[in-house]
Amino acid sequence: MLWLVGIFMSITAGFFTTYGMLVMKWSADNEKGKPLHERYRWMFGFGVNVGAEIGLTSIAMSLTPLSMLAPIAGLQIVFTALISAGGLIPDVHEKLEPLDWISAALTFTGIGLVSLSGPQTDDIPDHARTQLAFVRPRFVAFFSCCVFAVFGWLAVCRLPQLASCRPAEDSMITSYMAGTTAGACGAFSQLFFKVIMTGIRSLTAGDRLPLFKWITWVSAIGLVVCAPLQMYLLNMTLASGGATLTVSIYTIAIIILTIIAGALLFEEFAELRISRVLVFSAAVLLVVIGLVILTKRNQRARDEADRLKVEIQSREGDYDETTKSQNEDVIAGTPLLNSSARGHRRLPSDAELMLPMAQLRDAERQSQRCRAAAKATVADGAAAAPGSGGDGGGGGG
Repeated sequence: MLWLVGIFMSITAGFFTTYGMLVMKWSADNEKGKPLHERYRWMFGFGVNVGAEIGLTSIAMSLTPLSMLAPIAGLQIVFTALISAGGLIPDVHEKLEPLDWISAALTFTGIGLVSLSGPQTDDIPDHARTQLAFVRPRFVAFFSCCVFAVFGWLAVCRLPQLASCRPAEDSMITSYMAGTTAGACGAFSQLFFKVIMTGIRSLTAGDRLPLFKWITWVSAIGLVVCAPLQMYLLNMTLASGGATLTVSIYTIAIIILTIIAGALLFEEFAELRISRVLVFSAAVLLVVIGLVILTKRNQRARDEADRLKVEIQSREGDYDETTKSQNEDVIAGTPLLNSSARGHRRLPSDAELMLPMAQLRDAERQSQRCRAAAKATVADGAAAAPGSGGDGGGGGG
């Protein structure tokens, strides 16, 4: 039952990784004026993030088949919404709508079905068989297609000679290509990491064979190449369009391509009946649907919050202009400021000064009352607007 331990550790790692990233995001927004060594919350979040990846994810990779771990990666979107709603981040407490809970339930249900129907084995993948599978035509074809897609897309984006073929940075083609290629790099990063961690597990069991197989060293080089490419392409993906589309494309790509890579290299579905494979596929589809719904809901909430913020700023600007105009009208009646224009040489009396100053204070108080009324009006509109419950998925990434 070690595979089940690996699933639990992977889910736990996903929670702590998401929490660490949200703490780092909060620090970046609220402590940007401090030097890095004084941003203790950022260092705490970074430590939690790295500790979860090294201490939990690495062990899960060595215990559980890759195809069963792949859908769990999508839980970070769910954890982002739950952490934000639970108030675990300072000054962040967002209400979840019923659709959020439904999508989270769909995702967790899919994860449960993946665990029940997937390849449940505690066997350590044999490096000799893995090395043979790496050069089989079906894996070579899959690997070659992914490599061609990644480096072909990079060539289109970077080479001046292909500038005429380059789509706009915010186009739909860029979103799909960058998201899919980032998912491919992420899938092979996980695949190579899996080979390395199973090799370490074999070494701890007294088997030194992985040290003498080239697949181990190819995986180490592949991880060094794929991980930075994944980050670069993911950044391009997020910059190419709305979060609903880009996050969905990347999440779906990395889940599906990781499952395919694990099935081809480790032959994880070789001993499963077709009925279990169909249930497993339906469970993965359920996870994807839940994540897409939650991502789309969070994007609508984020857009509504941005719209309300702009509306408040616009109304405050209008009232500030009104206050400025009123103040200028009052100041224009002050004898001190206009005596030279009228040819007067005398200083204004105390009574003449007190009247316009009182008018200024009255105008300022009126402006403050108008600004408060405007904010209250917008806040009532926000409470009545559907889908404005909060920014459930923004913190991460």
